[in-house]
Amino acid sequence: MGGYEQDFGYKYFVPHEEVFKRGDPDQNVLIKYTLPIEARKDALQYLEKVGLDHYHLFQTEDALLKTLAIREVESVKNNLRM
Repeated sequence: MGGYEQDFGYKYFVPHEEVFKRGDPDQNVLIKYTLPIEARKDALQYLEKVGLDHYHLFQTEDALLKTLAIREVESVKNNLRM
């Protein structure tokens, strides 16, 4: 997700593309890092270690399920590589 819109006093998130289309010079800066695939496992482990996963960011049941699903998929991938 990107920035947020404010409507009737409520803030909600919108995709990055929508934020960038506006060309608002006061919008926060977004930096996208593209990592080599070899760094994926280490990067995901680091992000989870510091609490950056769907559940910790969005605090919803859907986000919790997504976080658990990602952990399970990564676990299965790691076990297949062994």
